[in-house]
Amino acid sequence: MAKITGAITLLGTILSIIFLVPPLFETQYRCWDRSLEPSRRDCPAPSGSAGLLWFYPSLESAQEQCEYRPPALAGKRAVWVCPFVRDDFEGLIRYSAWPDPHAAGNYYRTQFGAPGRIQHLGGEGVGFQWVSSNYPSKEGYRYKRAGSFYTAKFSWTVAASTLAGLDHGTSRIEIRDVDHWKYVRTETALSRFLQSLSG
Repeated sequence: MAKITGAITLLGTILSIIFLVPPLFETQYRCWDRSLEPSRRDCPAPSGSAGLLWFYPSLESAQEQCEYRPPALAGKRAVWVCPFVRDDFEGLIRYSAWPDPHAAGNYYRTQFGAPGRIQHLGGEGVGFQWVSSNYPSKEGYRYKRAGSFYTAKFSWTVAASTLAGLDHGTSRIEIRDVDHWKYVRTETALSRFLQSLSG
C-alpha cells in the first residue's frame, strides 16, 4: 500500500512539473500601458497624452518644465509644449497626439506646402520631416521644423527665433527606439515571481 501511495505521489509530482513548468517560462510582452500580451503585435498603439510621454523620453524627463495644453487644432488629441531660452535664441518644442498616423502628415504637408523629406531613426525611415526658415508662427518665431510618423499617431514641431535655436530644439527631442514603440520588455511568470520576492 505504501508503494502504491508513493507511486501516486511521484506521478502527481511529475504531472505538476509537466503542466506547471512551461507556463512559468512562457514569454509575454509588457506593453507601454502596463498590460500583458502574448505577442508584441497585440500591444495597443500608444495614444493620447500618456502615449506621448511614453513615445518621447525627452518629454517624460522634462515634463516638469513643460505644459500640457488643450489642443487648439480640432484634429489633435493632446499637446505638450516645452519652451527653451538661451542668451542668443529662444523657442519651443511641441509634442502632439493625433487620431491616426496620417492626420499629422496631411496637416504638415498643407501647412508647409511641400511633401516633406524622409525622417530617419536608427538608420530606418520612420516618417516625414519639414523645415522652413520663413514660417509665420503664432509665437512669432521665424524658423520651424516638424516631423510625423508612418505608423505612430504623434508628431513633433520645433519653432525658434534663429536657425541655431531650431537645431538646438531639434537635438533635444528623443524618440523611443522603433522596436519598443508598443512594448517595454518581455517577461515570464517566473521572472515576475522572482521580482516580487526581491521587491
